[in-house]
Amino acid sequence: MFHKGDESGYIPYIERIASRGLDVRDFIAPDGAEIRDDYMILGGRYARALFVKDYGSRKQDDAISFLLDMDRDILLSIDIIAIPTDEAVREAESRLLGVETNITNWQRKQNSNNNWSAQVPYDMEQERAEVRKFLDDLTTRDQKMFECVITVVHMADTKEQLDDDLEMLKKKAAERFLSFGVLKYQQLEGLQSAVPFGQRKIDVFRTLSTEAAASFMPFRVQDIMHKGGMYYGVNEINRNMISIDRNSLQNGNLIIIGTSGSGKSTSAKLEMIQAALKGDADILV
Repeated sequence: MFHKGDESGYIPYIERIASRGLDVRDFIAPDGAEIRDDYMILGGRYARALFVKDYGSRKQDDAISFLLDMDRDILLSIDIIAIPTDEAVREAESRLLGVETNITNWQRKQNSNNNWSAQVPYDMEQERAEVRKFLDDLTTRDQKMFECVITVVHMADTKEQLDDDLEMLKKKAAERFLSFGVLKYQQLEGLQSAVPFGQRKIDVFRTLSTEAAASFMPFRVQDIMHKGGMYYGVNEINRNMISIDRNSLQNGNLIIIGTSGSGKSTSAKLEMIQAALKGDADILV
């Protein structure tokens, strides 16, 4: 990330580090760093630290994984802290009490103005429904409560590209009911939180349930790449090749089904060609 285009030139040789009095971080660190209020210059490249400001009410299973599909250099760090259930229930009950108090005060104010038929505002009703649902999840659905911080650092070669990437990230995140915020005057802390050192330098926690936290797991795809396998198509999610050695499976039989003209015969012929090229199969038609 910090030596783009020169990855092979700084690989540390462990046996030579001690004799030179060096640390492995001497090889990893960028040649220079200039920290601005809302971006950084690291070794001649531009970077910006972001955090997920709002998770929205709806969760999608690709809420964060879309970042991994972008053709950009991106650091992603997810810090999750588990909250004990009894403490989580007390917190949810306290939130519900606060919401109910706000609604009662609003209704009392309307009554004092002789507005006896006023309906509770939608945003208050929505907040009450969400808090009640969260409390039900904790007490009846065996959900846990987590505090979560998601930090993102994206890098670019120019300041213009960095700004354009920020707008693109915000647009793609909004489609998934997320909201990114720039870590103003906390760029260095955001970078330290994003690099894989296990440190968290910023406190922008958001409360999530088990299901909501699981939706932010970026690694939701399992690749199938058997050694010596044959080509069976492309993974629909990450577009990686699927390679399978059917002889290594417990049941290696294969049936090709599909509508007329969809390519069943072509698929069988392609597999026969692969088997013939490997030279270790008897082919009967």
